[in-house]
Amino acid sequence: MSQGKKSGQVARAWGLNTARKIAIKIGATKPQGVSNACIHRKRRVAIKCARRKNRKVEVSFHMLQELDFVYGAFFPKDHICFVWKLPAKDFKELATPRNIRQSREKVRTRAQISKKKFEKYGALIYLRNSRSGLSRQYSNGKK
Repeated sequence: MSQGKKSGQVARAWGLNTARKIAIKIGATKPQGVSNACIHRKRRVAIKCARRKNRKVEVSFHMLQELDFVYGAFFPKDHICFVWKLPAKDFKELATPRNIRQSREKVRTRAQISKKKFEKYGALIYLRNSRSGLSRQYSNGKK
């Protein structure tokens, strides 16, 4: 199902707010403005979030050039969050290109990757289950 303008704005606001909360939890700088980019352990990262029914995250190819890592935050249930990290160069290699038309003349290409690829090639860095109170951060990532 495609997204309308209003639902897209709601999803984007949720993603930005969620990325800011995750950044605080893992000890990264808080993302500023309309970007999910921040600094974590002296590395430039983007925290991309996907709700329950969405199993993919995407990053613009332009932004990928400026990043060291992409963190994918996935919420299989409302109270559970898994955050995986993947080097930006691996993200770019594993990603499926996706064109987004912004206007009649302008088309932006974004890199899209699934949760399964994060799980297979990435490292788990954070897990949270708010129902049970479990919150665990993995220092270097856990396969």
